[in-house]
Amino acid sequence: MIRDNYDVIVIGAGPVGGYLAWKLTEKGLSVLLVEEHAEIGRPFQCAGMVNPSAMDKIGAFDTVLTRIWGARMYSPSGTEIVIGDPDTTRTWSVCRKLFDERVVQLSLDSGADLLLSSKPVSATVTSSGVDISLDINGEIKQLQCRMLCGADGAHSWVRRTFKMGRPKELLIGFQIEVTGYPGEEGRLDLFTGDDFAPGFFAWAIPSGDTTRIGNWSLPNKLGEESCEDLLKVLMKSSQWKERFSNCKEVGRYCGPVPSGLIHKPVIDRVGVFGDAAGLCKPTTGGGIGKGFEQVDLMLPKLVEAIATNDFTKSTVKNLNDTISSLRRNQNKSRALRNVFLTESTDEELDELFYLLENPTRRRILQLLSVERLYPLKMHKQLSREMDVTQQAIVKHLKILEEHGFVKSKDEPSNRGPRRRVYTSSREVSLHIDVGPSTYKQKAETNFDVSNLSPQHKRVLDAIEESRQMDSKGRIDLLSRVSEDLRTSISEVEDERRSLMTLLGELNRQITSTAQNANCNYHERILLHHILHNKDYTIESAASSLGLREAEVRNILENLQARGLTR
Repeated sequence: MIRDNYDVIVIGAGPVGGYLAWKLTEKGLSVLLVEEHAEIGRPFQCAGMVNPSAMDKIGAFDTVLTRIWGARMYSPSGTEIVIGDPDTTRTWSVCRKLFDERVVQLSLDSGADLLLSSKPVSATVTSSGVDISLDINGEIKQLQCRMLCGADGAHSWVRRTFKMGRPKELLIGFQIEVTGYPGEEGRLDLFTGDDFAPGFFAWAIPSGDTTRIGNWSLPNKLGEESCEDLLKVLMKSSQWKERFSNCKEVGRYCGPVPSGLIHKPVIDRVGVFGDAAGLCKPTTGGGIGKGFEQVDLMLPKLVEAIATNDFTKSTVKNLNDTISSLRRNQNKSRALRNVFLTESTDEELDELFYLLENPTRRRILQLLSVERLYPLKMHKQLSREMDVTQQAIVKHLKILEEHGFVKSKDEPSNRGPRRRVYTSSREVSLHIDVGPSTYKQKAETNFDVSNLSPQHKRVLDAIEESRQMDSKGRIDLLSRVSEDLRTSISEVEDERRSLMTLLGELNRQITSTAQNANCNYHERILLHHILHNKDYTIESAASSLGLREAEVRNILENLQARGLTR
């Protein structure tokens, strides 16, 4: 039964809208999900990729069609770069209908209500809430809520109605689903070239028994042609046309890709999320993971504002400030994309692929992105990972320097003649894990009740007591107990967030101190290891960091001599 009044009404029951509704109902808020289509997950309008972080939050592994662990990337002239490790999942190719249904079901199980075949007609913000008119299967119904949230996609009704601005970019994507593509299990294919994906790339993504083939670009780069026209060029007349010769189309999808977080995703009592806010990644077009991240970042302050019905200017500003990191990261990614892809000619892309197709050169760039090095030190590091001589490293460094990716200079040495030191001169989009390991949480489902505190054991006593009551008495008692538990959980979560924030700040200060002390890369990671593993041994540190025990001892001696450890 649909109520007349809710804490929150969410327009759009896609994955981000479903996730938002789930997280809000978990906090005890009343939520109504409104979806204009007759079923969840239709129409399908994306490549169906879900990153590991987002998947871990949902746990919908039964919706996976293919685990993607690597990629084959091709330059306009055909140079191939192959990346990936079969033991490391890069992303999941999912059945979007099943995935979307799973997310929405989580919200329903938590207490959210759902309207299908329904859409907003009008909405007005008042001093105490939002009055909204909904078209429910042709019947107009008036409802109220404390906050209206739009997770209603690239052409968001909520965003347009409240004149919240537009995303910086609105790219166009086109995709078909085919059988008969000779792809490699676990690897997706990426193709570059102005003939079929000007300024961007085309893809072939394995999805179980089929493959999703598509492209995307900016409207101003398409000219008078459509993405569909250009995809035909890839499949019918490019140098890779033979790969597509046995493909049979079984479906097609077209949709916009909004990339560029709008200036104020929250105004008054109205907020937009995911695609509606312009959160798609400018490098891949992915939006599910970023939408989930937006919800997670905003959730504590969002719940507080809704629960207290406080939407003052300062509260709204604080809500917008919670996702400033998303804006910075998005802008940085777009800048890198423009430099290395969108603003590059085919000839420049060919040059870039030539430089990066060699795994030794890629690893050299990774090392130099962390610290400056000289060839002998690079050889010590690389010889553990791959069969490469110091002479070969010098050769690769020369190539990278000629193309402006690294620079070098001679420096005095305490151990003899001057030596040549290399540094990175161009920022490249390579993932480097520096500092302590990423902290992950684990949910415990099997526990020993003897470990419960006396306060929480009383919950079990109350449950047992309720078994002897009539239905009304039992509901009353269990409701009170449930509210007490939710309060306790909220307090624990607040404390955990505070502690994690403090831990992050401590890690930043440790890194800053180490950098000020001119610690090199291995000294810095050993410092982090020591500080986070007080009972460490030389052996365990060497194993964890991929160093020899003698090297660890030498690093420790240097750190102790400088007063950084004891």
